[in-house]
Amino acid sequence: RTEYGAAAHACSGTASRSLQFAASGPISRNHVHTIRSAHRRKYPALKLAWRETNQHEAEMLLQADEIDLAITELDGKPPPGIKSSVILKLPLALMVPKDSRWRSAEQLWEQETLETFLSLPPEEALSRLFQQGFAQQGIRFASGIEVASLESMKTYVANGFGVGLAVAI
Repeated sequence: RTEYGAAAHACSGTASRSLQFAASGPISRNHVHTIRSAHRRKYPALKLAWRETNQHEAEMLLQADEIDLAITELDGKPPPGIKSSVILKLPLALMVPKDSRWRSAEQLWEQETLETFLSLPPEEALSRLFQQGFAQQGIRFASGIEVASLESMKTYVANGFGVGLAVAI
């Protein structure tokens, strides 16, 4: 049984019959509708409530007992008292404008500095993971444009503002 299924099953016998969870933006936009549909079929009396958040905020909400479960990107080990499980690994995707000279991540690794690179805010797990990857390749990370979401990044890249790394959802 999945971690979500175990949590839903555990909550289904309680008086409140509710499950509070948090999910990152990409997970909320791309997967919560599937989770909601499945939970309604299997646990029709269970009330499901969620909020969109990042890993750091989700950890704080878990520690404060404001949520029961979080589904986020994972960067490092969670704080003591929080159990984590990897439920999905997503590959990285290079986003470039159609007319870009770059066609692969390997071509990016040949650069010393990326001047027109789009990134998520530095507090986002994906941003930190990308920065670590760049450092391992010896590339100085120079964010040209900071965007709030992967959807925004996709729009800016398509309009020729630069290149960005995302996850293939």
